[in-house]
Amino acid sequence: MQGVVYLKTYSFLQYLRKTKMAGFSKWCVINQVVKEEHPHGLSLLEIVKNQHQFTPGGPKQVTTVDDTPPEKDLIFQGLLKHYNESYLNLNEMEELTLLNRQEEFKTLSKKSVYMTYLFFNLNNMPKINDIVNVYVQYRTYCRQITAYLDSKNMSQRKEAEERIGDFDKMSEEIMQVLIIQQVTNMLQKYKAKHYEQRRDAYYSARLAAALCFQTVNEKKMIYRQYEQTLSEIAQWYTKQKSTRDSTIEPQEIDNYNRLKTMFKAKKFLETDLFCFKQGEEFLPLVIKEQLKRIEAIKAFEFKDGIDTESHDYIYLNAFNQFRYENEVGTIAFIG
Repeated sequence: MQGVVYLKTYSFLQYLRKTKMAGFSKWCVINQVVKEEHPHGLSLLEIVKNQHQFTPGGPKQVTTVDDTPPEKDLIFQGLLKHYNESYLNLNEMEELTLLNRQEEFKTLSKKSVYMTYLFFNLNNMPKINDIVNVYVQYRTYCRQITAYLDSKNMSQRKEAEERIGDFDKMSEEIMQVLIIQQVTNMLQKYKAKHYEQRRDAYYSARLAAALCFQTVNEKKMIYRQYEQTLSEIAQWYTKQKSTRDSTIEPQEIDNYNRLKTMFKAKKFLETDLFCFKQGEEFLPLVIKEQLKRIEAIKAFEFKDGIDTESHDYIYLNAFNQFRYENEVGTIAFIG
C-alpha cells in the first residue's frame, strides 16, 4: 500500500495509526467486526451505550417484566474473554475524541482534493484562473478550519492543526513553482529578436506580478526576487530608447515601466488581477464530486484494496506527476 496511496487519508483506521492513536484504531476494528457479526447488526459502541444488554434493533431503554434481569449481550461477554472491560467501554471523553478524529480525517482528505487539482493542472495555462481560484479557496478553507477550532476552545488546537496540516506549506510552494515558471519564461524571452516572444515574456511578467501580489506575502524571498527582476528588465527596456537599431517598440518600454510602477505601489487595475469567486459552487466539478464522496464516507467501515477513483490514490499519483514534471525532490511527509 505504501507508495501507492497516501496512507493517512486511505482510511480512518490508517489516519488513527498515523496520528499515534493505534489503540483507538484497534478499538475501531473491534467495533466494526462486532457490527458485521452481531445478529442484530449492533456495533460495540451501541452495545456499550446499551449497558451491555441485548436489545434487538439497537440501543434503547431496556425494560423488563416482574424485575426479570435483562439478557446480557453474548457478543460482549465473549469479548471480555480477550479484552479488558475498561478498554472495550469508551467513556464520553473518548467517544468525543473519536468523533473529532473522524472530522479531522475528512478535513485532511478534502484538503488533498484541492492539492490534487493543483498538482494535475499547474502546467495547464488555459486553466490558470481556475488554478489560482482553487488555491485561494483552499487557503480560505484552511482559515475556516482554524476559526472552527478556535470556536470550540479546544485545549489541544495546535496539535489538531498539525495533524491536518500536511499540505498547508506545500500549497504555498506550488504557487511559488508557478511564479518561478513565469519568471523563467520572462527571463528567457524578454530580449528575443521576435516580437511574439517578447510579448509572451511580458504576459508572463504580468501573470507573475498578479500571482505575487495576490497570493504571496511581500516579505517572502520570491516576492522580493520578482520585484528586483522586474526592475532590472524595465531598466533594460528603458535603455533601448537610446540604443541604435533597437527593434523594441515604445509601447513595450511603457508596458514594463507601468507594470513596475504598479507593483511597487501595490496599485493594480482590476483588469491586471485575478477575479476570485468564493464558494464551493465555483469550484471545478471534479473537486466538488470528490468532496461529496468524502463527506459520505462511513469512517468505521473497513476499506479493502485500492480504489483508483479514491482521493488517496489520485492524490499520490498527482503528487508524483508534479514531482516528475517540475523536478521536485521527495517531500519528507509523503505517505
